[in-house]
Amino acid sequence: NGEVLTSTSFGFSGPFFLLAVAIFKVFSTSLTVGSGSSGGLLGPSFAIGGMLGAFVGTMASVLFPELNIIVFPFLLVGMGSFFAGVARAPIAGMIMVCDMIGSYALLPALMIVAMIAVVLSHKISIYRNQIKNRFLSPSHHWDMNQDIMDRIRIQDHFTEFRKYAMVSEHLSLTQLQSNAPGIQASDFILLGSNEEYKGIVSLRKNRILPEYEAELKNLITCGEIVQDVPPVCQKDTLGKALRILLEYDVDKLAIVEENRCLGYLRYIDLFNAYQNEVKNKNKKSKAV
Repeated sequence: NGEVLTSTSFGFSGPFFLLAVAIFKVFSTSLTVGSGSSGGLLGPSFAIGGMLGAFVGTMASVLFPELNIIVFPFLLVGMGSFFAGVARAPIAGMIMVCDMIGSYALLPALMIVAMIAVVLSHKISIYRNQIKNRFLSPSHHWDMNQDIMDRIRIQDHFTEFRKYAMVSEHLSLTQLQSNAPGIQASDFILLGSNEEYKGIVSLRKNRILPEYEAELKNLITCGEIVQDVPPVCQKDTLGKALRILLEYDVDKLAIVEENRCLGYLRYIDLFNAYQNEVKNKNKKSKAV
């Protein structure tokens, strides 16, 4: 009838009526969804949570009338926290309730009650067939499955390789530091006299400070500070190359065939090849 929902509107029968509505809604939703009929779980979850929250609020107003408790915040907090618990989606429950009322005034209470509900739910969710994450989803298989990179060979996407950041093992470290800005690289592929691969020199890990450049000029060569990073060949996979990059903390990887370095691949090159493979697979699946 348009009146404000306050504690004066309820007697002892009010809270138990709301509790009865919540229990009845639980059974009616179970019958509707469990029988195979058309029905969702979001709306019923909000309805049950709202009734339970209103039950707590009205019971508090009856037991403590001197506090002049307003019931509708309890109802809203109950909606969001109940859904957060049964769906194990605390952030979604909080955001939806705040969006409904157009205010974040109840967010602190929602956060507290929603987290309690999630903890008490013991990892039980109403969405029993919901996958744990996107990595296990068939629809996101080509987007999220990292094993795909172990199926893609380097030779399938690359016929030529970059050679800008390749230097001789006899080059001094000071010269390399002065040349690095023009090449725009921090890690360099080190080559021997016959273009055989020796390793990688990283200026992120080895650098002469400006105040010592004059004393150490031409004293330290790149061959003396080389990092032994395994190379890959064209028949290797993107997954193997990526694991080497991560393990040795370098940003490029040498491609070697018959003891001769053909060039190198960078992080961005690997992921570009991966994205192209995903796009090609998606096109083929849509065509089928």
